[in-house]
Amino acid sequence: MPTAPTTRRVHSGDVSIALTEHSPAAPDRPTVVLVHGYPDRQDTWDRLVGRLLPLGWHVVTYDVRGAGASDVPASRAGYRTERLVDDLVTVLDDVLADGEPVHLVGHDWGSVQLWDAVAAEAHDPRLQGRIASFTSISGPSLDHMALLSRHPDGRRKELLAQALHSWYVYAFQLPVLPDLFSRVGAGWVARGLAARGQLEASTALADELGLANEQGL
Repeated sequence: MPTAPTTRRVHSGDVSIALTEHSPAAPDRPTVVLVHGYPDRQDTWDRLVGRLLPLGWHVVTYDVRGAGASDVPASRAGYRTERLVDDLVTVLDDVLADGEPVHLVGHDWGSVQLWDAVAAEAHDPRLQGRIASFTSISGPSLDHMALLSRHPDGRRKELLAQALHSWYVYAFQLPVLPDLFSRVGAGWVARGLAARGQLEASTALADELGLANEQGL
């Protein structure tokens, strides 16, 4: 009989993070942590979770700070990637207190912050040996993007195209517009993405993770 998911809040510095453990941890059950993007919440992964559970995965999702049921930081400094890595560590410590490795999957903003966690693994004792794999969906490493911007030779056209696709990142730096969008436009965009089946491609990801599980990877 399937186990009901458990939800709780864990504290990361001065904010609390809402997490859901969709199945219990077990020695023979690999763990995957799914981190959503903007403007989503953890329930954006529900369809993928439904496909992973029958495959025997220990599945964990959480609302990133400022989204869903998690707390909103008091200032913009609370969104620095160092703090987001702290949030991931807090979640890992809660669901796997003995430090077992996990598979990380990030989409959009969730992927951006996970890149920093992966990069920090080698020198951050809290993360060493705890990342079994990382799957990035439509979210770059900020360090990689900075490097490409400084050395664009042979990639200028592609970088310009990506900058145009990412117009909203620059728009959010303007005064007034971000607040207006969050009050008026965010719900409209979210409904549009849902109607288009934003995570339709994640069914392929579920198949890939399931294959890894069957092969004992």
